[in-house]
Amino acid sequence: LETMAAELARAGVRRLAIEAVSPFDLREAARLRSALIRERIDIVHSHMFHASCFASPVARSAGVPCVVETCHGREAWRQGKRLKGHFWFDRQIARLVDRYIAVSHASARHLQESKRILARKITGIHNGRDLANFRPPTPRDTAVARAQLGLCTGPVILTIARLDEQKGHRFLIDALGPLVRFRPHLVALFVGDGPLERELKAQSDAAGLTDHIRFLGYRADVARCLAAADVVALPSLYEGLPLAAIEALGAARPVVATEVDGTPEVVVDGESGLLVPPADPVATAMAIKRLLDDPQLAARLAANGRALAERHFDIRIQVARTVAVYD
Repeated sequence: LETMAAELARAGVRRLAIEAVSPFDLREAARLRSALIRERIDIVHSHMFHASCFASPVARSAGVPCVVETCHGREAWRQGKRLKGHFWFDRQIARLVDRYIAVSHASARHLQESKRILARKITGIHNGRDLANFRPPTPRDTAVARAQLGLCTGPVILTIARLDEQKGHRFLIDALGPLVRFRPHLVALFVGDGPLERELKAQSDAAGLTDHIRFLGYRADVARCLAAADVVALPSLYEGLPLAAIEALGAARPVVATEVDGTPEVVVDGESGLLVPPADPVATAMAIKRLLDDPQLAARLAANGRALAERHFDIRIQVARTVAVYD
């Protein structure tokens, strides 16, 4: 909330930081309940199960007439867990939720098949991005972006994701080793920060890739990074519907992504990108090499990706459908 403070203020959005460490944090629950009553809130909209566990009961106790929860995909941390993976508690919270928004068809299936949420409560609304901020770059745009990022003329691979186990960076690092033997001037840009930064840097150094992988941390200029890239790689182990993929398609960049959950709804294999199995460095390296070796294929996938983004993933579509749910 602090990093977004100025933008939120310009949009007329007020903010209240709730730092609940569990759904049973009664002090923070009381703070939220007081705010909901004071502001006469009509709709409480939570994102993901942890937030809904906390906010949905509070909203009902405060007399809020409508409660919405967005499901961003399956919670991999619950797999194989006897109690957490049973979803009984989810179904109890579902009694308090009026409508679920699923960000992908895969997320909707998870709600119905795993959590056994009633189909009539689920509305599918794909994630969206403001495509005006992610335009296909001209050759000059690419040259300027690379100069500003201090890049040479070699191939540039970009991944945009927090440095977290879910995002699969370690498998991408394993894939880059064989690639640099074919492309000795290749550079990979890792945009994002997170708990695995030190570990991933150590892996990069141990693999002899120190000069080939640049950890850029959090960046506000994602469009510039996309303009500099030849290929965008998304090696995630699981996803709801990846925003980074939508951004890449909006910027007409060819994408190599893992075939997990909602990702194939954005990266359509052979149409808007190439899909590979998760946790498979060899397949990832081969797919990236294929795009670098075949500029015509890369250009075709990039153009198709931009068209697909315009048809299905424009933020205006997402907003209109969300407003319809609220209405």
